[in-house]
Amino acid sequence: MIDIKKPTPFRITKEANDAGEEILKEPGNLGTISELAILGITLVIKSEDKIHQSIEWSTISKDSSGIMKGRMNDYENHESLAFLYQLTFKDSEPNDIWKNIQKAASQGILILKSKYFTHQKLIDWEAINKDFL
Repeated sequence: MIDIKKPTPFRITKEANDAGEEILKEPGNLGTISELAILGITLVIKSEDKIHQSIEWSTISKDSSGIMKGRMNDYENHESLAFLYQLTFKDSEPNDIWKNIQKAASQGILILKSKYFTHQKLIDWEAINKDFL
């Protein structure tokens, strides 16, 4: 992996934060936004969903409505996810890897909410398994 300076804060869009908070309200789902973010990044990488790359960085950055969700180093396996991201999205700018990881987390949480969050307010793990395994 190219050695790019990693930011300290980990941020997501306000829209993704709101979706994540709704998912987390229900017992039986994951317990933290960081877990949702990792799952979201994984879904984006596995589906090779490039839509996240069009998210304006200004919607995530500290100078706007982006929501800080901890420190980058607090996210388990973030280095491995960045490596997998680079392998999957070879045409992405290497200097933008950490921005794109945060964009992917935001997009992935929105995918979870729209596609894998049931009317019973639970994550549909069977549908995720069916789509990705």
